[in-house]
Amino acid sequence: MFPDSKIAEAFACGEKKCAYIVCFCLAPYFRNVLHDKISDVDFVLLFDESLNHKTQNKQMDICVRYFDED
Repeated sequence: MFPDSKIAEAFACGEKKCAYIVCFCLAPYFRNVLHDKISDVDFVLLFDESLNHKTQNKQMDICVRYFDED
């Protein structure tokens, strides 16, 4: 992944480690960023009702639509 770094050469990320990083590191960060951006603007929530067996049983897709002046 990073051939110029000795530390990064030994990096390995399996399914469980990747899931942990996403759920407990990345998700809270992006949730806070989104909350800060939409706290004082109008926004619309959209959700996906597709008839896919995997998405009906495992997840609910939500999209937040807002205008970002930045």
